[in-house]
Amino acid sequence: MSRITSLTKGQDAYRNQQWAEAYALFSAAEQESALEPEVLFKMGVAAYLTGKDSESTHIWSQAHAEFLNTEQNNRAVYCAFWLGMTLTSRGEEVRGSGWFSRARRILEDIQQECPEHGFLYLPEGLQNLGEDNGERAYALFKQALRIGKQFGNAELMILGRLGCGQALISQGKISEGTALLDEVMVSVEAEEVLPIAVGIVYCAVITTCHLTYDYQRAREWTSVLSHWCESQPEMVPFRGECLVRRAEVLQWRGEWSLAMDEIGHACDILSDPFRQSAAGLAYYRKGELHRIRGEVSAAESAYQQARNLGEKPQPGLALLWLAQEKIEAAKKAIQLSIDARQDNTGRAKLLPAYIEIMLAAGAIEQAQSAAGNLLDISETIEAPYLRAIAAGEKGAVLVARKSSEEALSWLEKSSQILKSLDMPYETARIRILTGLAHRQLGDNATAELEFESAKWILKRIGAPFKLPNIAPPGRSPSSGEARGLSQRELQILQLVATGKTNKTIASQLYISERTVDRHVSNILLKLDVASRTEATTFAYKHNLL
Repeated sequence: MSRITSLTKGQDAYRNQQWAEAYALFSAAEQESALEPEVLFKMGVAAYLTGKDSESTHIWSQAHAEFLNTEQNNRAVYCAFWLGMTLTSRGEEVRGSGWFSRARRILEDIQQECPEHGFLYLPEGLQNLGEDNGERAYALFKQALRIGKQFGNAELMILGRLGCGQALISQGKISEGTALLDEVMVSVEAEEVLPIAVGIVYCAVITTCHLTYDYQRAREWTSVLSHWCESQPEMVPFRGECLVRRAEVLQWRGEWSLAMDEIGHACDILSDPFRQSAAGLAYYRKGELHRIRGEVSAAESAYQQARNLGEKPQPGLALLWLAQEKIEAAKKAIQLSIDARQDNTGRAKLLPAYIEIMLAAGAIEQAQSAAGNLLDISETIEAPYLRAIAAGEKGAVLVARKSSEEALSWLEKSSQILKSLDMPYETARIRILTGLAHRQLGDNATAELEFESAKWILKRIGAPFKLPNIAPPGRSPSSGEARGLSQRELQILQLVATGKTNKTIASQLYISERTVDRHVSNILLKLDVASRTEATTFAYKHNLL
């Protein structure tokens, strides 16, 4: 194939988003003779989109040098901008910063304002956004947007508007910022912009939806991202991030087997080529799926891998320790995490777990204070999901205090919102709490209906049924407790009495088999009996069940 043919076919493949073919054809043409800098830039894009990170950096460096040699300084700056952006996104901040500095130095010789001036406002805005300086970030992104409008540069307008939306949301202006993000998503579908910019927009908008608990938007835009990735099967960047978000959506909907398939695929993709931050998030999500399915050792392994990759595995790990009855460890871990976060979005992620752990530890006052804090945050962040969770946690605290009628009012609020959001796991938890409240009121028939409904939901999605560990202070002990048995030991004795093995009990209660063995030994010792059969007989004879 001649050089001209390779170039022509390479350009066609590039336009058709056939990135691997475009890269191969451009490479073949380069073997014959040096490529023009514009073609080199496209070759670098194709390399990047097919996961050839080091090759793309080398090719763009060549293109940058050629733009300078041919006195196309504006294009040299644009090329340096994308070198800086892609290197920074891979965690190579020093090299990325070097390219941004080089771009700014070249711009000093360009007296007249041009689009490239606008592009270099973007990394500065992102830096300020990362430092929680939302006002300064907004001003910088606004400058980029202004220049984009002035020159009719669609790519710059889209990225500038994206930054403005994120900066507004960081300042608590959720509605205003979200409206801008919606506009960006519509624009990016209509305009012809660099595919890397498209991927950045999709991932940034979806991530922001998660940060603001706007799960309805997250679902819609994740679907759009999925279709975009599927239309370019050779593309490597953004695909792993897309799978992580898809797994989250599937988890919310209760499609846990599919979610596990997606997150496993995401972990594989993000590990080769290695993308540390996104891979850490993928392993954390994998740990969460294992945890709620009752797969303790697999969850521990995934959380550890997430930690290795720089992702803090909280609150998931603390909740896993709670399920293993390591209450003090769970309490310390969640307390440290909550103390380290003063921002509303960060605290909102941790507070539900904090409340659950504090209730299990009998720290009712701390749980109540946290529930009030969560309700306040839910009024600030305009998200139905967060309002539902906040109402549910308020209900849980009231159940612990045996304020059953008030608890039912809050739990009903939570249930109605969760029903509209189609989140079965969270709905089942609210039904269990509702059952406990009815039981406290002496309405055992309604309580059993709520428990059966929760069991049906949890069985359908593959989750174990488990009553929450809520132990309000000041209650009178049961006959079992009077004989020295804890609530957990009474629970296990009930299951032993039905003939269940330790392995089955461990699975049902979401704890390890070793923990069940220890509890059974303690039960036999406290009741002064020699076998499970004798323990069962003793329990029925003394009304312990």
